[in-house]
Amino acid sequence: MKLVATDTKVTIKWFVYAGEEKIAHNATMRGAWGYDAECSCGWKTTTGGAIKSCVSEEVKWHKILDHKYTWQSIYTKVGA
Repeated sequence: MKLVATDTKVTIKWFVYAGEEKIAHNATMRGAWGYDAECSCGWKTTTGGAIKSCVSEEVKWHKILDHKYTWQSIYTKVGA
């Protein structure tokens, strides 16, 4: 199952903390980081650097509750 947009697709930007400094996360970063995320609608997490799975859960619920994302089965054919 995956989350799909129903009316508005949003963009989530991920950030990590290097000490007190908040920097944008990129795919080449390795190691243990503290994460936060920001949505294109202005919503953001304020954990101050939680583990990624916790922040991902907050992002998931934000998409479901605020943007009406729905679950789609991976076995459902799109356009069928």
